[in-house]
Amino acid sequence: MISCYLAQQHQNTIREAVVLLEKLTADHRQPHHAPLLGDYLDRFTNIYQDRMTEDTLSTTALTDLALKLLIDLLFYSNAQGPRRLWMALLDRANHQEEKS
Repeated sequence: MISCYLAQQHQNTIREAVVLLEKLTADHRQPHHAPLLGDYLDRFTNIYQDRMTEDTLSTTALTDLALKLLIDLLFYSNAQGPRRLWMALLDRANHQEEKS
């Protein structure tokens, strides 16, 4: 719920970043070439590496994760965001149960 609330507070910035990502992808340019996305990727990578000391991901994997989460945040930033997040969490839990 907190994630959805914070995403709602930053919805315009998140939307701007996703639109920029789409434009750069269409132009076959790297996301970090845009200051908004570059700053986000740097902050995400630094925080992830500081907090997830046992989990080592490559720079490419971290970038992919950061961009996927940015797009997910866009979906959770609207009025239906909390419901969408709950459904995604429940769906993931069901898939985990099926695997075990």
